[in-house]
Amino acid sequence: MSISLRPCLKRWGALKNLKYLDLRENELETLPDSLIELPHLEKVDARLNPRFFPPPWFDTLKSRGCLVYY
Repeated sequence: MSISLRPCLKRWGALKNLKYLDLRENELETLPDSLIELPHLEKVDARLNPRFFPPPWFDTLKSRGCLVYY
């Protein structure tokens, strides 16, 4: 099944209690900056997205103790 993540990307900032975000194998190229505002995020997995370029704010997530894979 294939679904578009584009509509979801605009609303991620509203997911204040989100802890784990698994985005593996979705052909992503980027992520919205609003993810940095999620205070409880513990893990972001964006592996297996060959065109993905990690945003600079991934370092901020890591410094907060969030596990980040890409």
